[in-house]
Amino acid sequence: MGDIRAEKFALALSHHRAGRHSEAASACRAMLADDAADAAALYLHGLVRFAMGAIEDAIGLMRKLVALLSANALGQAALARLLVRPEDETDLLAYRDQAVQRIR
Repeated sequence: MGDIRAEKFALALSHHRAGRHSEAASACRAMLADDAADAAALYLHGLVRFAMGAIEDAIGLMRKLVALLSANALGQAALARLLVRPEDETDLLAYRDQAVQRIR
């Protein structure tokens, strides 16, 4: 991660940890505007949107992360946790199984 990207991510993460979710989301959007394939920004933005109660947005961001990095167990596990809803049980089980395979 380049110095500027690392600084932007650190700022977004500090906002998230301090509960400043709007600021964290804005910082994540700025990182993704620079690089739509920034896996760290996608992951953090998904966590932030979840914390803000925007579950569908969080799921969409985690789906993008998993599509981008299909071997990323962390992204698959995060997506599986977000999909713990009865209507998403099939997706949940598939992502859980993929995450378990990656961890082994």
